[in-house]
Amino acid sequence: MLTQTMTHAEVYAELDRDRETATVWWRHHLDTLRRPVLKARRLPVIHWADYTSPRRIRYLFFTRIFDKRMRRLLTGVAVPCRTDDGTAVYT
Repeated sequence: MLTQTMTHAEVYAELDRDRETATVWWRHHLDTLRRPVLKARRLPVIHWADYTSPRRIRYLFFTRIFDKRMRRLLTGVAVPCRTDDGTAVYT
């Protein structure tokens, strides 16, 4: 869980511990997108998903899929976190 009082180093250490869980979830979620991509008439297909890990870290995944075989895709990951100065986003 990311808190307001954590330093940048602590946040990145926590994200590193949770990376494997988020990666496994995203790969499974990507398999569920296969049918909508095959049925799409226009490419690229743009999709975003929201995931909260067991450690209560919220991930936002943004994906652009450029071909029907899903070999060319671009994925971005953002982790919003509240801080004393407002909201910070770690990528």
